[in-house]
Amino acid sequence: MVRSLYNGMGWLLADDRCSGGERDEADMLGCSHCQRLMKKGDWKNDGGFCHSCDAPVCGPCADRIPKFGCEVFMRKLEGEMEREYRARQNAMLLGLDQTERT
Repeated sequence: MVRSLYNGMGWLLADDRCSGGERDEADMLGCSHCQRLMKKGDWKNDGGFCHSCDAPVCGPCADRIPKFGCEVFMRKLEGEMEREYRARQNAMLLGLDQTERT
């Protein structure tokens, strides 16, 4: 089964005509490295693709890939949650936990 590059893509409708603006419609993509929203047309001109996580990335993240590699946002978030959990567990074992135990 082949997964599309545009899987999970969104759609933007910004209608500001009532206040003298314009109506803007665009297909949207999300950068897998920083969660930035990008219009599909803008991404084609100034975006990139990470072959490690098979996902589109914004221009600044595409520039970081050669130096830092794949930096998927969800992996960073999971790592921070794991560190927080371990710190709480260590504090509880050492008797430094200030929360009430039930």
